[in-house]
Amino acid sequence: MKFLLVYRDERFSPGAVDRDKAMLDKVAQLMADFADSEIKMLHECELQEVCAADYAGFTVIHMTRSAEAFAKLIEIQSFGAHVFNPPTAIKGCSRANIENAMEANNLPTPKSLVEQHPNLAGKGWWVKSNNTADSSPSHIQFFKTLPEELVARVQKHDESLLVQPHIEGLGLKFYGVRGTDFFHVREDVSPTVLQQLKDDANCLADALSLDIYGGDAILTSDGLLTIIDFNDFPSFSSCRELAAEAIKYLVSGI
Repeated sequence: MKFLLVYRDERFSPGAVDRDKAMLDKVAQLMADFADSEIKMLHECELQEVCAADYAGFTVIHMTRSAEAFAKLIEIQSFGAHVFNPPTAIKGCSRANIENAMEANNLPTPKSLVEQHPNLAGKGWWVKSNNTADSSPSHIQFFKTLPEELVARVQKHDESLLVQPHIEGLGLKFYGVRGTDFFHVREDVSPTVLQQLKDDANCLADALSLDIYGGDAILTSDGLLTIIDFNDFPSFSSCRELAAEAIKYLVSGI
């Protein structure tokens, strides 16, 4: 099998450059197990310079986030390459689209939990950039009370931001690879919570067509669960080897 692996540009890895690189390096190590494997590795900034036809029939595993990289990956796909995650899927993963997908699939959102359980309200607000590739330090901010400026932007349906009510509870980071048995979350959650979170996360991954994903959820003291963030191809720092094995299994089915 022929593989092209593409590292994420550092501007999209604030505080996680080494972890992101280590993850893709581990995947590359396992891809070498395939018979007659050929592995090429590029940095995201190098990708736009390649000839797409040279990668016809390749399996591409990438962590890119730039519009230029997505355009080149779509071109490579047109020559029959398999790309994980599909660039069109990542482009569709704005935070507003993620929330819309959750609502369309009857998955609980922070907004719906507060509507159904008014006792959860009044704890503050999270204001997030709608662009999940935004790497600026202020792309997620907490406010006890929304400033008038932000209230005005919300009332004008400003699509550059997403406002969510704060839900108090236990934060849960989770990681998964669609189409495999791999799903990772902290070990002290109950089997019931684990199964619900796995089902909800896989449902959302299906809706967004993301194969390699991670995210954050909140579990309230009353046992209510909601996903609050969802990302393509995280660094899997707490479960790198297991995740890489799952990605190997994923591409073996091609």
